[in-house]
Amino acid sequence: MRELSIALQATALMLHKTAASRASNHIALLPTSGNAFYRMSKKMPEEDNSISESGSFLTRRQIEVLRLRCQGRTQQEIAEIMDTTRPNVTKLERRAYQNIMMARKTIRYWMKIQAPISLTICKDTEVLHIPAMIFEAADIKGIHLPVNSIDLIVQLKAKAPFLFNRETLPNDVTIFVSRDGQLLLINSTY
Repeated sequence: MRELSIALQATALMLHKTAASRASNHIALLPTSGNAFYRMSKKMPEEDNSISESGSFLTRRQIEVLRLRCQGRTQQEIAEIMDTTRPNVTKLERRAYQNIMMARKTIRYWMKIQAPISLTICKDTEVLHIPAMIFEAADIKGIHLPVNSIDLIVQLKAKAPFLFNRETLPNDVTIFVSRDGQLLLINSTY
């Protein structure tokens, strides 16, 4: 699990930093520690030493392209910085996003394996009804969750704030819950 977590830390942080992210799913980050960002060039500031390339689904050049795009650079500017062509930067960025989506699919499958409770909640369901639905799914599996409705609402709000933009769900949502009542992953097409 640690290797998978390390691999996703870089991709998730890149997507988190930009509101213009192409990602269509919301994922919860897994805890990691001791990761260090691989320094690509002398132009990279020291404060970027927070992501590990080790075990990543992204190459160093893809990470560099995404980092520069998050800074608002154009593909042409990035091509000049990296001493390559704009079409090559386009290809690196496209493949980076493909790798990110592959990493997200991998994490979803891993969460499904380790989460005994999973449920899909339909669009337009009232958000405040979600805890009761989670408890019902747990009861069906014979699992007693050591949390209450308020605990689940707090977790939902922390891990998926987009759910609370309206009283009802904007899209279908799939929620994965551990035996101890922790929300492991919330997927949405939002």
